[in-house]
Amino acid sequence: VHGSPSHPTEHLFPNGDPVALEALRAAAVAPKRKPPPLASVLAGIDEDVLLCGHSHVPWQQAGKGWLAVNAGSVGAPVNGDPRAQYALLAWRAGRWCAEHRAVAYDMDAATAAWHDSGLLAMGGAIARTCLLGMQRGQNLRGWFVEHLYRLAAEMGWAGGDSVPDQVWDEAVATFDWSLGSAATPAGLSGG
Repeated sequence: VHGSPSHPTEHLFPNGDPVALEALRAAAVAPKRKPPPLASVLAGIDEDVLLCGHSHVPWQQAGKGWLAVNAGSVGAPVNGDPRAQYALLAWRAGRWCAEHRAVAYDMDAATAAWHDSGLLAMGGAIARTCLLGMQRGQNLRGWFVEHLYRLAAEMGWAGGDSVPDQVWDEAVATFDWSLGSAATPAGLSGG
C-alpha cells in the first residue's frame, strides 16, 4: 500500500520503534500524540508482510506473525539522509525479514537534470522545495506548504481550490530556504 490498508494518504507509524518515530516527528509527518498500535491497523489484513510508503522515512516493526516495512524513499527522503533508500525482503528461518539500505548516487547529475530539463524553472517554489529536499534529505516541501497555508490564513484567505498568487509570493519571500538538517521551522506543528 502507499499509505495504509485503509487509505493511500494515511500514515502508518512504528509505535514500537522510538528512533523511527523521532525521525518521523523531525520530518513533520508524525503525530505529537502516541500513534495507534500498528498491530491493530494490521489486524484487518491476511498477509504476513505489509509494505507501505507515504512518510518517506524508513522503518520496520515486527509482531506476532506479521512484519510492516516502510522502505524510505529514493529521491525524496525526509529523514536527513539524502541517499537513495530502499529495503530488501528475505525469507529467513521461517519468517520474513527486512534489511534497510541506503546508497549514495550522483547528486550533481540529479541536480543538473532538474536544471537542464527545465523542471526547476517551470515548477516554481514547489520544484525548488523538492530539489532542496532531495539534496538535504528533508521535508522542505511539507514545511513550505505548511508555511504557505499559515500565511494564507493570516492574510485572510478563506480556503478554496487555489491559494492566491500574492500569498504564494509572500510565502516564497518569507520561507527559510536555508533550513539545517535537524531544524523544523518555527511555528510548524510537526504533525
